[in-house]
Amino acid sequence: MANQFTPQPPEIVSIQKTSFVGQPAAIISGTEDLSGVPSGHSIGVKLENLTVGAWLTYTPVTVNSDGTWNAVVPSTSGDEAIAWAIVMGYTGPNSTSDPSKTFVLP
Repeated sequence: MANQFTPQPPEIVSIQKTSFVGQPAAIISGTEDLSGVPSGHSIGVKLENLTVGAWLTYTPVTVNSDGTWNAVVPSTSGDEAIAWAIVMGYTGPNSTSDPSKTFVLP
């Protein structure tokens, strides 16, 4: 049986406070190491609010071909969050990274 590729944890590069439809939000930017991603597959990133135990993104945010990604998510100031990288394109269960370092929403 072949080994399944597991992505590296996402790196958070910047977090900026903003608003979206009049509600508090954050623009989170990051990078993902794409070396070793199997041909025909891509990487997505999901963000989770640890404080309330809820996903900030319902579908994975697409990682660009240069390894960068950006997400606009709801933000409750002071809540802690993490990011996960997910391999997209497998027909079976998708491989998921370890979590990113914990970060605080603005």
